[in-house]
Amino acid sequence: MKQNVVTKIYEKMTPKERAKMAFEALCIGDTETAAEITKTVPRYTYNSVDTDYRGDLQHYFDVASMWSIEYWRSYCKMLAAISIQSTTKDTEKDQLDSAIDLELFWEGRLIALGLVLQAIEKSHGLKINTVTHYAGANSIFGLDYDPKKLKSDALEYYEMTIQLYQSILDGEKPSNEVDEYFKA
Repeated sequence: MKQNVVTKIYEKMTPKERAKMAFEALCIGDTETAAEITKTVPRYTYNSVDTDYRGDLQHYFDVASMWSIEYWRSYCKMLAAISIQSTTKDTEKDQLDSAIDLELFWEGRLIALGLVLQAIEKSHGLKINTVTHYAGANSIFGLDYDPKKLKSDALEYYEMTIQLYQSILDGEKPSNEVDEYFKA
């Protein structure tokens, strides 16, 4: 009985309201509610461009957007660590060492991101310059770096990011290992 009342409420909502509620449900991991909402969405028949084309185009944008976000997040955090170093007094050795470690950590991520672009260009033909232009990134780290020389945390990030991007570009669900890595 309760299910019918909820369904009737969803059916009275606009598509925008349903989309917002489904998004909110998915963001908190409530896939059941999101599925219930989706069941109430009207179905239509459309004349559209090829769905593979649309899907692939979306996958390219997804990867470029994710790369952009990771690039700028890492870049800003590296600059923040450098800023901490420049304002830390020589007598605060622990804080200075910590800031240096943070700078090196985020620099490793930036190098890994450059290497990821190289690997994706090689495996899927998504050009480095296209992604960096989309991101507004002027400097790319790591293009002449050997991935085997990355520190273990940056190497793991590099490997997981490549797997994630490749699964997206191939239209596949990421492996559980990749999924868990990025949830942590």
